[in-house]
Amino acid sequence: MGFILPTSLQIWLSLAIPLLIFLVAVWLSGRRGIRMAVSRFEARLAGASVPVVAGLVSAAVTLVVWGSLHEPGVIHDEQAYVVQSEIFASFEWSGPTPPVPPFFEQPHVFVEPHVAAKYPPGHSLALVPGIWLGLPGLMPAVLAGLSGGLIFTIVRRLFDPSLALMVWALWSTSNATLFWQASYLSQTTSSALWLAAIWLLERWRREGRTHQLVSIAAALGWLYLTRPLTALALAIPIGIVVLGRTGSRRQWTQLAAAAVVALPIFGLQFVWQARTTGDWLTSPYTEYSRQYFPFVRPGFGADPTPPSREVPPEIAWTGDGFKHLHAAHQVSALPATLLERMIALGLALGGTRTLLILLAVWGAMRARGPLLFGVVSAAIDVIAHLVYAHPSFWVCYYFEIFPVFFLSAGYGLTLVGRQALGLDAVRCRAAVLLAVALASPWLAVEVAQAKRERDRWSEFHRTAARTLASIPDPAAVVFVRYPVGHEHHQSLIVNAPDYRSARLWVVYDRGAGNDRLLEATDRPAYRLWTEGWRLERLR
Repeated sequence: MGFILPTSLQIWLSLAIPLLIFLVAVWLSGRRGIRMAVSRFEARLAGASVPVVAGLVSAAVTLVVWGSLHEPGVIHDEQAYVVQSEIFASFEWSGPTPPVPPFFEQPHVFVEPHVAAKYPPGHSLALVPGIWLGLPGLMPAVLAGLSGGLIFTIVRRLFDPSLALMVWALWSTSNATLFWQASYLSQTTSSALWLAAIWLLERWRREGRTHQLVSIAAALGWLYLTRPLTALALAIPIGIVVLGRTGSRRQWTQLAAAAVVALPIFGLQFVWQARTTGDWLTSPYTEYSRQYFPFVRPGFGADPTPPSREVPPEIAWTGDGFKHLHAAHQVSALPATLLERMIALGLALGGTRTLLILLAVWGAMRARGPLLFGVVSAAIDVIAHLVYAHPSFWVCYYFEIFPVFFLSAGYGLTLVGRQALGLDAVRCRAAVLLAVALASPWLAVEVAQAKRERDRWSEFHRTAARTLASIPDPAAVVFVRYPVGHEHHQSLIVNAPDYRSARLWVVYDRGAGNDRLLEATDRPAYRLWTEGWRLERLR
């Protein structure tokens, strides 16, 4: 997902209109009748069921933007996660090697000596319940709801209900949030785990119960199985808090109990590695890079080592687009890289709400207590990802810290109300709630924009799915022919957990070389021309 630089007029409007909305809300909050009604509404936000409602709304908004629970994976990474989840759903670690593997090679997926994704197993395992129910998009929607409910709960507990509603509303309707949330990317799982760990940490900090610390360890362990670098980044601030508290309370048995639970979860990664690569200490991610893209690895500069296997041109095309990024990713360039990524993150999250960027910076600069913990955690996450080269606009790497941005912005707005406008605490909370109500049409427009962007992004794969569904045969092989100049980021080559039971083998079209695969099967054969979406029966 890229971003379009706003015009000067758009910048001024996105600064002036939200500010005007807040000033109107401040004026309305001074009216006795409105203030009393808002106070009653704020009291209702303290109800036990409100986080559940917030979560359900977040899940519903995500589903509206996505379109259905049967959406095809669009990004290569999504497709790889879904393939692995389907394999796990069949109670296997990997799938059998398909006949003539070069026809089936899929980005981020091994096809020899078996079919398996290169990514850690945590997210694919989380998708399994939806696969079992025939609703692959179910768990991302559920996780979106869990994240939304946790955001509301955490902010309400640490601050107040009015700020909780604002932060939740901004996060749930953000174009950037919805674009990545409505997908099969692992960030849907890691975000929920990140928030769960924070929520559990706050409860443990206040109550000090063993099961709470054990649950924190379990959340961090599964986060490591999902996005290891993100887990390590969060483990640093949490570890500082936990070690400080357990040391002062002499609760060493709690640490031991947490370790007993966490170690088997961490150990699952080594089992996964052994099952996938044959070596307990070699990660599938590293092995895939060695075979296909040696330059794709944490660190600085591009590894000139050639791939260990012949890479199909379609996959090579995809990887070549990132080679220059790794070559340019040098220690000397880190300050510029950090600045570019922070600007891209601000533009993605600010979007048509430019005022939020200024408020977030102001709120972060004045942060203390829980917000300071969030800002520090976000900073560690951003710094940790400096070891990896990626396009600056690919902000999904920081999806877990999106709520910190909106919390900082909301806190910055309360500072404006209290310090610049001289509002007391009660009236400031009322103004915040009224601002959310007045801004709701704007938030709805952003959701509609996110849906249009997701529809545009998904159209190629949706059309392909409809075309492939029209094949009448119970089983067939389909050779995909792309037009000259096709962007191979849009790939239809996706493996099944077991090629033998798969209805369709969707494979590369190698012209006269197709006979190699046709000789290995008696399936009916088609050629799919993606330019014009025409199916040609070959036999």
